[in-house]
Amino acid sequence: MHTVSDENNADSATVILTGSTGSLGSYLLDSLTSQWHVKKIYCLNRAEDGRTRQKDVSGTRGLDTDWDEHRVEFLHVDLSQPGFGLSQEKYIQLLREATHIIHNQWPVNFNWDLSSFEPHIRGVRHLLDFCLDSPREVEFLFVSTIGTVSHVSSSDPVPERPNHVLSPDLGGYSASKHICELIIEEHVKFSNHKKAAICRVGQIAGPVLKDSGMWGKQEWLPTIIASSKHIGLLPSDLGSMDEINWVPVDLLSEIILELSGVTQPPAYSSDKLSLVANGVKKDSSLGAHVKKTSGKTSPLSVYHAVNPHSVNWSELVPTVANLVGISSGDIVSWSQWVDALRLSEQGADLESNPGVKLLDFFASLDAKENDGAMMPPLATEVSTTRSKTMASLNPVGTEWMALWLKQWRL
Repeated sequence: MHTVSDENNADSATVILTGSTGSLGSYLLDSLTSQWHVKKIYCLNRAEDGRTRQKDVSGTRGLDTDWDEHRVEFLHVDLSQPGFGLSQEKYIQLLREATHIIHNQWPVNFNWDLSSFEPHIRGVRHLLDFCLDSPREVEFLFVSTIGTVSHVSSSDPVPERPNHVLSPDLGGYSASKHICELIIEEHVKFSNHKKAAICRVGQIAGPVLKDSGMWGKQEWLPTIIASSKHIGLLPSDLGSMDEINWVPVDLLSEIILELSGVTQPPAYSSDKLSLVANGVKKDSSLGAHVKKTSGKTSPLSVYHAVNPHSVNWSELVPTVANLVGISSGDIVSWSQWVDALRLSEQGADLESNPGVKLLDFFASLDAKENDGAMMPPLATEVSTTRSKTMASLNPVGTEWMALWLKQWRL
């Protein structure tokens, strides 16, 4: 399988990053600025005043906001337009300088239908055209989602390669990303530009390298725990999402930089390892001893950025119950918890009982009601070979869970 090479980053790198003002994007920018060989970062965003917006979102996460304006440049773009809606002069400058593109920008809206994502799909085509027009062989990484393979039915792990199994059941968000994956595959097959990769990202968890920042309180897991504290009951499982292979956002940003070819796998210091002892092994030899992937190879690099070591929610329940003050007798099944949440819906205070806003989603996770449908297992051998950070991850454990609860102030 082709892997994104490192020849572009031998001396210096100029990186185009899209979606830097999002949660993952903020950490990607922070990771990029910590790399001495990255001489320039172009942040392409929809915001007209990207620097101001970036300061707000990065500041709330405890990330650096004092960027050298000559090193980090924010550009207002419309990727659906040829030339990204930039002046010809600026577009040519990007063509001349860029060595890497990390395309992380995508609307996270699970209520949109596929047609709503058409401008964003077009944006992927325009970024690929940029790679073709560049005098360099730009290394392109598309941040996708494991949702593009969620419908694959197999007892074996889904391989890290293009997925040609289509499904009308995919929602607009996952279907749009799947279409982009297929566009990128065709691009690599039939053009001279071979340095493209797809990174399917799973559940992004909260940061763990420092106490500041948090896993967004409006997301599904924090709302489950907040509402559990309110109603006095905690679920013993998470229905069809019971398998936990989450990756902390700050470690994920390091993983993506490694997979994109921007950075070499880091040699973690013992000090840094001690900060993440819950999830990073001091013996990170896994990457050197992974099994070779089976099946057909592809000229396109595909990665699964999920934790290679999964656990079940039940292993974290005692820690959560203890920290939010719920007794063992008040730990109930997922369906019982959803029923109790529904009973608490009328007149609910959404601040203390935010889970009621996601009741329909929670009900859909009942494995008994949806024929036991679960996310298929995902192969990670290629990714762990490429990313030392990912190869070093341990399962999500009690230390991280306790830290996230502290960040949520629950």
